[in-house]
Amino acid sequence: MTPVLRVESLTFGYDGGTLVKDLTFEVGPGEILAVMGRNGVGKTTLIRCILGMKEPTSGHCTVSGRTVSRNMTLDGIGYVPQARSLVFPYAVRDFVMFGRLGSGSIFASPSDEDYARADECLADVGLSEFKDRPIDRLSGGQLQLAYLAKALVNEPTLLVLDEPESHLDLHNEMMILDVLRHVVKERSIACVINTHHVNSTLKIADSCLIIGKDAYVSGRPSEVIDEDVIREFFGVDGRIVHYELDGITRSEVVVLSHTL
Repeated sequence: MTPVLRVESLTFGYDGGTLVKDLTFEVGPGEILAVMGRNGVGKTTLIRCILGMKEPTSGHCTVSGRTVSRNMTLDGIGYVPQARSLVFPYAVRDFVMFGRLGSGSIFASPSDEDYARADECLADVGLSEFKDRPIDRLSGGQLQLAYLAKALVNEPTLLVLDEPESHLDLHNEMMILDVLRHVVKERSIACVINTHHVNSTLKIADSCLIIGKDAYVSGRPSEVIDEDVIREFFGVDGRIVHYELDGITRSEVVVLSHTL
């Protein structure tokens, strides 16, 4: 299976030193990769390199065989930022369609096909009944789903999410992840999630990338996560529980205490 996203020997540094060092991994169609680690290890920097917001010091990223470059047009990439309230009360359907129309969305004239595509994506994330509602009247979980629909409207091959569970209660967190998993599998999209919510994300992740200050590990969660990894990369004393979910061996971290 040809990977959608390939990151090879990616390094990014500032004047004060190297933040991300020599990362290599890939994500295939229909696969969810969870990017994890403590604050300040470079998770957000990695995401920005994948999106072309930052230029790596060395190494590169390719999406569907195309090398990512600084400020490139994000053809084939859907980006879901942390949902935030909007000042202008667009209708939910219009907000989603803006992802279809691009940077000139405010002035462009949408076609019937654009509307149909927006309606399809709203149905995929379960927001059809809210399509005419002002977006500032959505709940936190519904707003995150609207951002997801907007990212899907151009039929991306790669979906990148920046902490999609932030500021959500447990019910909405799991609802977002369940919808995401369904969409990714149904459409065979490669997906990368930058997350602090280790256990909830591991329930849907096919693979994980755990970044530390001077090292990283990657692979299937059941194969790479153990007590030593939790201690080294997260700074906590924990135990790992493995269990079957949807026919796949999953992992969960039980934290016993923090370490220094």
